[in-house]
Amino acid sequence: MKYVPHTFAIGDTIEGVIRLHNSHAMSARAAGVFMAFYNRQNGTTVPLLGQEVQIPVDVRIAKIEPG
Repeated sequence: MKYVPHTFAIGDTIEGVIRLHNSHAMSARAAGVFMAFYNRQNGTTVPLLGQEVQIPVDVRIAKIEPG
C-alpha cells in the first residue's frame, strides 16, 4: 500500500479523504479495508484541522498522476 500526505481541512472526514485520493465509487467494504490501513499508519485518533496524516492509496484505482 502506498501512502500520500493530506492536510485536513474544514469538512474533511477520514473516509471522504480516502475516497478522494482513491475512488468515490469505492464500496463500503473496500473503504473499511482502507480505514484499517489508515489506522495502522496514523493511529485511531480523529485528525484536527490543519493536521497532516498519511492516506492509504491503491495505485490501481487511485487518481494519481504518474511521476
